[in-house]
Amino acid sequence: MDREKVLLLSRMDNVGDDERDRSVREGGAQRALLAVALLAIVLDLVKSLFLHQPNGDLMAVAFLGMGVFSGYQYRRARRRELLAAAIVWFVGSAWWTVGYLAAVGALPL
Repeated sequence: MDREKVLLLSRMDNVGDDERDRSVREGGAQRALLAVALLAIVLDLVKSLFLHQPNGDLMAVAFLGMGVFSGYQYRRARRRELLAAAIVWFVGSAWWTVGYLAAVGALPL
């Protein structure tokens, strides 16, 4: 493939968006999601240790968000470790959800 054709394909792929903008946006999204996950951990600990309430609901949401983010990255990059991470996050989200629903009496476990 000649240089001009490669440049044309690259321009078509990046219409209205360049690689730097995309990288900044994805980096911001990742940091925001990590901040949400950290806040969920803190609030979940407060609920269980100090308020003596069932916990796990916030962790399920945080894990689900991380799973969606890892799944999106896998679709874009096709790296197996991202798929493995997405699966782990989704399984964790399901685990926290079931645990929370059992704690509040919604599941007979």
